[in-house]
Amino acid sequence: MKKILTLFLLLSAAVLAFPQQLSYIPYQGVMKEIKTPNFIILFPKKNEKRAQIAANYCEDIHSKLKDFFDWKPYERTTVVLTDNTDYPNGLASPTPRNTIFINLAFTELNPNLRDYEDPLYTLLVHEYTHILHIDQIRGGAWFWRVLYGKLYFPNSGTFNWYIEGMAVLMETLHSNGGRLESAYNEALIRSAAKNNAIPSFDKIVNPVVDWPHGMADYHFGARFVEYLYDKYGEEKFTSFFKDISNDFWPFVLLFVMKFKKIYGKPLKELWNEWIEYEKLKYADVSGDEIESQKEFNRISYLEGEIASFDVKGSDILLASYSYKNDAGIYEYSGNSIKKFNNDNIRSISYSNDDKYIYYTKSVYNNDGYIYFDLFSYDKASKIERRLTRAERINYIALSKREPIGVMVSHGDSESKMYLFKHKNGKIIEKTRVKFDEDIKFIDAPSLDDAGGNVAFSAKRSDNSTAIYILNLNTGVSSLIVENIVCFGVKWIDSNSVSFIIASERKNILCRFSISESKIYKILESQNSILSAGVYNGKIYFTDYTHKGEELFSTEYIEDGSTDFAVSPVEKKTRFDKPFEEYEVKNYNFGRYALPPIWAFVPAALNSTFYFYANGALSPPIPYIAPKLIFLNSFPLGRFSYQASVALDYIKMYPENSFSFSIALPTVNINYIWNNWMGGTKYSINEKYFESNKRGDRFPINFSNYFILSQTLSCGGYGFFYWGISAYHLFEEYNENRYYSNKISFTEQIGYYYRDSRIKSSRWDRGFSTSLFFYQSIEGVLDNAPAYVIKGDFKARIPFKNVFLFINNESGIELNCRNVFRTDASLFAVSDSILDSASASGIGVINSKAFNATFNAPNVGFGYIASDIGFDITIYKRSHYIHFATLGFKELFIQVYNEYIYLFNFVRKPYENILFDISFDLTLDLFAAYGKIIFRTILGGAIGYRIGDMTPSWGVSLSFSIGLDY
Repeated sequence: MKKILTLFLLLSAAVLAFPQQLSYIPYQGVMKEIKTPNFIILFPKKNEKRAQIAANYCEDIHSKLKDFFDWKPYERTTVVLTDNTDYPNGLASPTPRNTIFINLAFTELNPNLRDYEDPLYTLLVHEYTHILHIDQIRGGAWFWRVLYGKLYFPNSGTFNWYIEGMAVLMETLHSNGGRLESAYNEALIRSAAKNNAIPSFDKIVNPVVDWPHGMADYHFGARFVEYLYDKYGEEKFTSFFKDISNDFWPFVLLFVMKFKKIYGKPLKELWNEWIEYEKLKYADVSGDEIESQKEFNRISYLEGEIASFDVKGSDILLASYSYKNDAGIYEYSGNSIKKFNNDNIRSISYSNDDKYIYYTKSVYNNDGYIYFDLFSYDKASKIERRLTRAERINYIALSKREPIGVMVSHGDSESKMYLFKHKNGKIIEKTRVKFDEDIKFIDAPSLDDAGGNVAFSAKRSDNSTAIYILNLNTGVSSLIVENIVCFGVKWIDSNSVSFIIASERKNILCRFSISESKIYKILESQNSILSAGVYNGKIYFTDYTHKGEELFSTEYIEDGSTDFAVSPVEKKTRFDKPFEEYEVKNYNFGRYALPPIWAFVPAALNSTFYFYANGALSPPIPYIAPKLIFLNSFPLGRFSYQASVALDYIKMYPENSFSFSIALPTVNINYIWNNWMGGTKYSINEKYFESNKRGDRFPINFSNYFILSQTLSCGGYGFFYWGISAYHLFEEYNENRYYSNKISFTEQIGYYYRDSRIKSSRWDRGFSTSLFFYQSIEGVLDNAPAYVIKGDFKARIPFKNVFLFINNESGIELNCRNVFRTDASLFAVSDSILDSASASGIGVINSKAFNATFNAPNVGFGYIASDIGFDITIYKRSHYIHFATLGFKELFIQVYNEYIYLFNFVRKPYENILFDISFDLTLDLFAAYGKIIFRTILGGAIGYRIGDMTPSWGVSLSFSIGLDY
């Protein structure tokens, strides 16, 4: 019985925390669809050709995977193609229905995905693996699927490294260039194995604070899963997830216990066995690790990813993304290191003007488009200037002698190159450069110092790779190398270029002599070179260490180059069937109208009970009732709704609610309906009391809440937002026994610039400000007059594991009515979806030490409030605890001062001053192997109101729950 109750609560928590819009797809023109036997492909009309390819790929992939997983979804899987971001990736979700999202940006933009030979096919294999793996359900587990609809999935209750490892294994087995065949994965595992840095399985839960952070799921998880598949065979491998899908008891130790049942060994033993296998595999690799090789000079110690670097003279520019040191641009000049900003950079370059540097960074544009654009930065004035607008400029290269450069833009199916002239950090002229029409993707280009020739590697329409040199003066391009897997072309001198070849799961730096038309090997490390260039007689290159990617240098000796014979890459294809041309129709959103999720969850009633303990009356404890909830979100994330009904068995009334959300290009629309029975009924030691009851029943109430809102990007420099709402409340009769029908209105405008550090789980850098207006207009319905204006300003300033926070707010009621009061919750339970503020809460000033339960109320028609304090991270490192799938994520404290000054005519002015010292201790835990997140906050405060004889105090306990995706 206890197990069933535990499962019921966990699933109920998952329902409440379910995000109604899993993935918002921005408007990209008319949406079309293709219907195949097992899939529905949704796509913008402009991507019809890609959609036809995807439809054929999907059916081919389904035919390969369905027998392996022994599962066929009961409904067609929806595949959404979108081109709203320059971050190539995919996403699969079995809830609320089987849906795959594919970002059509070139996968070559992501070093993790660079080795995909047919990116769309491989991404679809990966994501459809998630669907077939997680969606399957058998035997006794069907009990929970019937009870909760498309919310319960036994195989989702496992570590994420197993789920992603499974998908990476399938992408490697069933497509060319899967990550288990990549030099990136090989170097990462090799380095970790040789340095005893492969983590234990119970520490690969977000946040993973050690390298490779969030990618640990994919790389370590995939190699372990591959080990199980290769050593113990396919039969045991498939019986493992099938057995989980057949279990009546999910979550509670199930995944860990299953290894003992299927493999005859506990997970810990198998994991350690795999680690020893990897160590033994690389034990015979000759040479020391790169950090200790004397001929290599280590330059950086950032312990993260290095996206790009450039060298001019003795100065080095470097763009890094690091959990430990955050994101940003670093300049190494002599013995000094300067950091310029905190942005996510993709490409960086010096120019002929030492005052300016140029780089591309991602910008969140309006309506959800995330594209890279070109920026310049004045090192003297520290002013950044945006040079392009939503042009998707991913790569740049500038001449060190002339005021010219080239930039490369990437759409969903083609690359464009531009030649531009610049002056004082601005573009003064820009022209498009023509090149071979067979070229589909252009990698990071290199411009010679004179600015007359650009060299680059490119992927052609047949997925083969080649290196070109383009003369910008004549427009003539020359093909110098083809049919090899290469990238990262850089000019060495006028007769030679360097580039990186992927050879036998290892990257090698080579030189191509233009006059000899010959390839030479010039550098090979023990790990894998990620990017490199020859500058001023030195080779600068990024490579792996067991703590991250770092920049190194070594002497370049041209005579030391050795001949390097490269075998042409054999062109392979996994799809050798004739393409079927499917019928294209308009998007039929009606097929998604019925709710795929329904569930019984607990609901707190407004009827309560008390009990005496040691002569004291307990706080109010709500009665709990069963609640039936329906949830639905359409695949494009533009419409969702929720409906519920709960039986109030104390008052014998079916409380009900309905809400929907619509996302349009210019505005978001939300509506919420609630219907309940008012009044209160409570008991003290089983003796019942009632209030606001007329005759034999309580009053029937309902409310309507209508909201219009929108958030607008300020071009990479924060966001502006606005919202207006109307709140209607009908009470058959209120606490004064009068019929009541009221409506109020609110308006809000604001701006925020929030740029949290990578390692932070909370907003810790930036500021926000807003104005809020509330009107209850006399003469409209039964309104009492009230006109409120509120404003706030919040800021965060980080220092190592601490950040200073400042929360200032003020408000006034224009009729001088005492509508504001201090209060604080003693106990609160919230979730990530239903916990929202309403118009009725505008008068509460949160004050920990002045809770109305223990202290006389403090009221006023205006107020000024300020919270200033520190948020201190005590410990942050996820670790699974071998009991009921619970685990630890983070422990932090907040110590702060609350100051409030209330304006009223009741007390003397100095008696309206309140202040306190507050302390919150927050513990973040996870359950279900990281899928469900719990947060518990224990708070306390002691304060003083001027004029009182004794201090005030307060304690609080709050509990929240959500899902971690």
